[in-house]
Amino acid sequence: MPNPSEESMRYGEIAVDVLTKSLGDRLFSITMFGSRARGDDTEESDIDLLILADLSGMSSLQVIKAVRMKLDAIDISKDLLTITPQEFKSPRFVLRRTIEKEGVVLYEREH
Repeated sequence: MPNPSEESMRYGEIAVDVLTKSLGDRLFSITMFGSRARGDDTEESDIDLLILADLSGMSSLQVIKAVRMKLDAIDISKDLLTITPQEFKSPRFVLRRTIEKEGVVLYEREH
């Protein structure tokens, strides 16, 4: 059951602000997962973010590099997983069940 700390949620809010400005209409959702989402993080824990976005015309590496630079305001280690919604739904995406179970949706674009 997700139970993120207030500190983790503040980091998430910063990420949402930066990513919505950076990716605009390309961004579908941002989900925090891992120890920070579960609430069992330590001082050394990174923040794991699943970023679902339209990556057409861009490589996920380009997106990650751009986003990492802009997320320097979050003074902790970041693990960014940037994929398309179709890739997330794929049976080959092994983290899907874990993220659906323990993830905390920080942002979801209205349809």
